Amino acid sequence: MRRGVPHAKARAFLQARQFHDHREVEILVRMALRQRPWQDGCTPDPDMVELADQVIKCGLAHLNKDAFMLVLSSSFLIDVQASYQSGFTTLQVRHT
Repeated sequence: MRRGVPHAKARAFLQARQFHDHREVEILVRMALRQRPWQDGCTPDPDMVELADQVIKCGLAHLNKDAFMLVLSSSFLIDVQASYQSGFTTLQVRHT
């Protein structure tokens, strides 16, 4: 049985949070992905992946011109969500 993530509290925190640096976003993403044990050693908990995705989206909204945020977002899409096409497309679209 999976425990629910308090998404309302997480969203309220992210809306009130003003990110000043890409490192803050990366630390929160890493904390979210390590908060619960991975399901089989290779698959992260889907609730934590969703929370990390919300953190990245919020970080991109605040730091949309930061190149490191772009790389963090693309890396998350490729490595964690296994969305290779979206990750590479994100890098290509922002590059041009």
